Amino acid sequence: MKKEYDLKMKYLIILSLSFVINLSSAFSSEDCHRYIGTCDYYLCREKNKNCNENGYFIGFGYKYCQASLTKLINNVSPNAKSWLLKTATCLQKQLDQLDDSLTCSEIQEKAIEGHDSCYQEVNFCGLSIEDKAKIIKMLLPALQVKGVVHEGFQVIYHCVENL
Repeated sequence: MKKEYDLKMKYLIILSLSFVINLSSAFSSEDCHRYIGTCDYYLCREKNKNCNENGYFIGFGYKYCQASLTKLINNVSPNAKSWLLKTATCLQKQLDQLDDSLTCSEIQEKAIEGHDSCYQEVNFCGLSIEDKAKIIKMLLPALQVKGVVHEGFQVIYHCVENL
């Protein structure tokens, strides 16, 4: 009888710990959700995942969010300003849907793969040639990151396809 009680207690403790662990991971991603639409979203995600300054959150997401929402946004048309804000939000919402158990490399791969769909959803192809050129110029250093060239070609393909 005591062995059966001990076994039930161990099972209950394991079940409780599992619930607490799942609950805490839900809170960590929920905390970041409130930052969607700001560059602070990437800082929050980095704080929770620790991918380092070369990982996606800081080395790509935050870097290009800052470049677009604090610098570039002041040098483009109102239409492009709207596009930058909506695209940042789209990319962050996609990132927010990724499984927390992914490795830092997997997060970067999946996040970059989502760029084409956000660019199309927010209508990159509808921007003026001047605004497109400014956005592309800002993103040129990103071409060395795995997957970015492919995503760039996908964006161009969709723009040409819709001519």
